[in-house]
Amino acid sequence: MNENVLEVVDQLTKSRTIIRRTTYAFGFISLSAPIFFVVFASAWQAARQSSVLNFFVGVSAFLAAATPTMLALAFTFLPLALALRSRTKSLKIAIQEETSFDGMVKKLKNDSKVLFFLGIFLALLVIVPVVIYLITKDIMINVPLRPGECCLNSNGTSPNYQHSPWAINSQVVLYIFGLYATIMGSLSFVASSITTKRVRQLVALGQDN
Repeated sequence: MNENVLEVVDQLTKSRTIIRRTTYAFGFISLSAPIFFVVFASAWQAARQSSVLNFFVGVSAFLAAATPTMLALAFTFLPLALALRSRTKSLKIAIQEETSFDGMVKKLKNDSKVLFFLGIFLALLVIVPVVIYLITKDIMINVPLRPGECCLNSNGTSPNYQHSPWAINSQVVLYIFGLYATIMGSLSFVASSITTKRVRQLVALGQDN
């Protein structure tokens, strides 16, 4: 019995370790990527556009551009790691005091639900703007002339057109939240599935007790 429960504790601890290390990695890369980009770009110019340095410039430029997303992920993973530490500590106390796992099971079930609904929300944050953009991307809106501008079409309308505000706003949402929502949404569904698995393990162990 205790060995099986300790195995669950080890699994939770490993998950927390992975999340914590990922948080540190995202934080370090977010802080260092802009610096590396400047260094590699300067070296690339000094070396008269070396093809080898060109690769590192491209990689560092990509990471620098993704810095806001990685910072957001780091700040999201940090409370997840702290929550897992709390759950692991509670389970260890339950083992030591030989009490029921019902309280722990309830907490993990709530965690699984929160992660699942978070995944749905983040998925919609990507899917809805994509659908709106695809529907409205070909719609062009006539832009009225401002005072002093010239000239009107023969029918009195402005010759200036722009994309629909719906298309523009959906692009802005995808630019700001798209990458973060895609990564974090996928991880939320995975984490929800893993948490549900841990709940089933504890329920089975409680029934065997």
